[in-house]
Amino acid sequence: MPIFLNIKLAVMQSRPTKTFKYSAVIAVFWGAAVMPNFTRVANVSDLNPGENKVVNVNGTEVALFNVEGEFFAISNTCLHRGGPLGEGMLDGDVVTCPWHGWKFNVKTGVSPVMPTAKVPAYQVKVEGNDVMVAVD
Repeated sequence: MPIFLNIKLAVMQSRPTKTFKYSAVIAVFWGAAVMPNFTRVANVSDLNPGENKVVNVNGTEVALFNVEGEFFAISNTCLHRGGPLGEGMLDGDVVTCPWHGWKFNVKTGVSPVMPTAKVPAYQVKVEGNDVMVAVD
């Protein structure tokens, strides 16, 4: 059960004679830390460096990439027309959508061509031989 606290903060400006007060509401949850929910999606041997594939994480299609032995995951859906990024061509850490050529950095989800275009990037971890992705 959450407990809400009202806290007054004093923030000093560059001149020490002026202070500003802010109130903030902080939620404290007892007994459980908010942790990402990782799901096993592949074995490390399933993708060689430079390869990618589409995986399903709790109903969400995710594009999984192996960049020089390190795994990354982004949304499988291209922003342009919904093309499957997990089926695109990987060049270094940039994937090109197979439908219309839009490009996204697989580490950040940001387009190197149009930095305001960004697909969701997901947390990835490797435990033993298991590649795990969290979408929440």
